[in-house]
Amino acid sequence: MTRRWTPPEELSEVIVELLRDAGGALPGEDLLERLGEAIGPRLRQGDEDRMPSGELRWHYAARRARQALIADGVMAPGTHEMWTLAR
Repeated sequence: MTRRWTPPEELSEVIVELLRDAGGALPGEDLLERLGEAIGPRLRQGDEDRMPSGELRWHYAARRARQALIADGVMAPGTHEMWTLAR
């Protein structure tokens, strides 16, 4: 069965790569913009759908990926305004 949207784990590697390229940290809005540019051609049919909250589904997946990266110690916890790799 084909997934309608991109799962968070498929975004994790790209998020880490973007943060490394930016020196380890980016404001959340900038990260999402760069992530959209990086994965745009790979977005699936449902990725542009809105969640009940109004958020784009792929933005939600990116936030879930961030939470998993924090839990794994790859990213530092902090605010949603700044996404930072752990030192």
